[in-house]
Amino acid sequence: PERNPAPQQTPTPEQAATFRRMHANLPVFLEHVLCPFSGYVPDLVALKVSAAHLVVGVGRDSRALLPAVAAEGLARRVGVGVAEFPGGHIGLTEHPRAFAARLREVLLAT
Repeated sequence: PERNPAPQQTPTPEQAATFRRMHANLPVFLEHVLCPFSGYVPDLVALKVSAAHLVVGVGRDSRALLPAVAAEGLARRVGVGVAEFPGGHIGLTEHPRAFAARLREVLLAT
């Protein structure tokens, strides 16, 4: 069956400016943020030794996203639990007070 794509909406001037900035920043993001970060291999032995002081956290609303999947995999390999925080991948900015309260709770428990 043929799919009916959603109608195209014209972005607002603010959205268009944001898209232009994102596009202009993409080479820097890929070279200096995404590639080095995604290529990093953690020292699992060192993390296991420090497991009592290690907190692996994920956003409640982003459990299915790649960063959370990676965090959960790391937690399994190191043998620690996963602490859930309010919001998604950037819950710190989405719910700063609730995030801070949860962070305090998690850190005081370690």
